[in-house]
Amino acid sequence: MLTPPVQFGLAPMEGVTDFPARIWFSQTARPDFLWTPFLRVTDTFPGRSIPPLYCPEIKGGSPVRVIPQLMATNAADFVRAAELIFNVHDARASKLSPFWVDLNCGCPSPVVVGGRAGSALLQDPDALGAMLDDVITRLGTGRISVKIRTGFVSADEFPGILGILHGQKLAQVAVHGRTRPDRYLGRARHELIQLAAETLAGILVVGSGDICDMATARGALAAAPGAGSWIVGRGALRNPWIFSELRTGMAVTIPVQAITAAVQTFAWLHEIYWNDASRLLRLWNDGVFEGSAGIDPDQWHRLLDRISVRGTVPGRRACARTKMIWNYFRSSLPQGMRDGQVLRATKLEDLVGAVEGLAHSLQQTEFKAVYDPSWDWVYNGGGRPGADSALNRSGST
Repeated sequence: MLTPPVQFGLAPMEGVTDFPARIWFSQTARPDFLWTPFLRVTDTFPGRSIPPLYCPEIKGGSPVRVIPQLMATNAADFVRAAELIFNVHDARASKLSPFWVDLNCGCPSPVVVGGRAGSALLQDPDALGAMLDDVITRLGTGRISVKIRTGFVSADEFPGILGILHGQKLAQVAVHGRTRPDRYLGRARHELIQLAAETLAGILVVGSGDICDMATARGALAAAPGAGSWIVGRGALRNPWIFSELRTGMAVTIPVQAITAAVQTFAWLHEIYWNDASRLLRLWNDGVFEGSAGIDPDQWHRLLDRISVRGTVPGRRACARTKMIWNYFRSSLPQGMRDGQVLRATKLEDLVGAVEGLAHSLQQTEFKAVYDPSWDWVYNGGGRPGADSALNRSGST
């Protein structure tokens, strides 16, 4: 256990941490807070309301604080979309206040940067400062936060970026300890997160980068003790129960039955999300997801019974998304559980059967999730050490 207590949240990951995935992570080990991936806003989108499946949590009912994130190129577009969010949230005053909306200044995607959004906003710190002045004037103090990287071209730009943010009436500043060219390669520079904490006096600084277990969390906190909280991205994909480990200081041991039921639940949540969204919203509003199943197989099976539809199975799309999460999680399991046969499954029942078969061959009924740094190359977008190919795996936005 970390002393003093530090909060850990789920990082925003584009294409990964959508609404059903956020529900699922709340069930595995409930992070202290959740962050949505960005909603790209323009002068015409969204229209008169926020898309209902973007962040249903803002209407209330969430047991975990959620930070909505927007991506915009100018103050007017950001304010218009943020006001739609505030209007929905304020209509059902949440007990999880204070509440704010985050501006994405960190996404390194070439498409995003080409549209002058995401980390492109770091190219001109003065223009970013003027944009924030305008937004804060319109929305008020503490109604906006920003998520940044340590530079658009190099970390030499970072002090200038911090100089612009210093004195702004921001709710918080999240710092991913990499530059835009770094993408997700190498190691995050936690000492720059500490520089942000020292420079931005009075503003909560949230650290981001390379937390994969308790040991890496201790290292991050030692390097950046001024960060008030941290977000976990790929580390949560590699061990969806990591938030329990970070709370207790103990690696989590998970029964095989809990693993297979959790895998099926992940698939069903996405199947419903894509094909029967109104039902998922009803389940949400009815409080079906208020609890947390953790490592209890019985609770996972009860949840699965509530959401699955008898006589049907999740389709190929849901199975493919589930294989994505398994591809990350298997790196925290024993070698015998990493066999690629699970990833060759085209049906959910075959995927689950392959997982059960691997566990049976090892004669184990439970597994401890342990971070294996030798697999980092698989998920950082740089390819196998010594190879030229890039895998471009998912990363925090």
